[in-house]
Amino acid sequence: MSAAKKLAWILDDNRIGNLNQLKAISYYLKDELDFVEKKVNFSCTIFLPNFIHIFLNTGTSLEHFETDKHPDFIFAAGRRSALVAVRLKKLFPKAQLVQIMRPSLKPNHFSFITTPKHDNFKAADYEMLIAPNFINEATLKDTAKKWPKLKQTKKKTLTVIIGGSTAHKKVTAKAALRLCYAITDLQKKYNAETLVTTSRRTGANFENILKAKLTDNTQIFCWDDIKDKNPYLAMLAKADYLLVTADSVSMIGDCIATGKPTLVYSDGFGNKKHLSLTYNLAEAGLIKTELSIADKDLFDYEYEPVCEAKNIADAVRLKLKL
Repeated sequence: MSAAKKLAWILDDNRIGNLNQLKAISYYLKDELDFVEKKVNFSCTIFLPNFIHIFLNTGTSLEHFETDKHPDFIFAAGRRSALVAVRLKKLFPKAQLVQIMRPSLKPNHFSFITTPKHDNFKAADYEMLIAPNFINEATLKDTAKKWPKLKQTKKKTLTVIIGGSTAHKKVTAKAALRLCYAITDLQKKYNAETLVTTSRRTGANFENILKAKLTDNTQIFCWDDIKDKNPYLAMLAKADYLLVTADSVSMIGDCIATGKPTLVYSDGFGNKKHLSLTYNLAEAGLIKTELSIADKDLFDYEYEPVCEAKNIADAVRLKLKL
């Protein structure tokens, strides 16, 4: 570790999405801080509210941290990691805590908190429109090189990213069919080649509907078939237009990080939180919605790519005087 830099821990809570958000932010702070990833193990009671764990001193064991070099900063993402960060603060009282997403603990435990704008969390130091990610022009260009045969024609490309059912919203067969009809209409309207990818939440029945209804000029990559060879980022890179279902904050964030025209489709997809996000992004001029699907200029608009990883890093740098 460089003597000129301070030590920062990234807490790995075994959730790849949370870890990737922290790593994306760390990329823009690497000139000031030396980052080390720290694996966290939780007890079977971690599902209990954080305030109970703080009171009972439970939820995770910190024994394997006690002999480590004291960190100057601890970066955490999500409720579970927030608990670990606060308990680590007792071991390392000089460490400053940087929290991504609502911590479900008193805000005064933390030196910096960033939460999604749609959370309306009053104690946030920075409200992000989307989750921080690694997507930028360089990473997309590099990924596209690995999939040279992905685009088959010289037509414009419509990339479709499909989520699926969530804990609070089940996607019905009728909703899946309506989405297929919308995709077909866009294909015809824009004379577009179409790339479609599903996710782990899409489900076999939904995938079968896609395969049956999207038969012309379409490549479909189903989650169960691709897993280890997922062309997701390459599909973002090769897209001229993007359609993403409204049920995933991260997928929507990935799309608008590209700077490409994006339609967020919410007819039968997404819950109240997702719809609030969609509203905020539409108000900011970053996306269109299915309400304008008949508009011939649906994809005829421009915006600056959103790089929340850099924005959050800048906000951390400013508040914590790095």
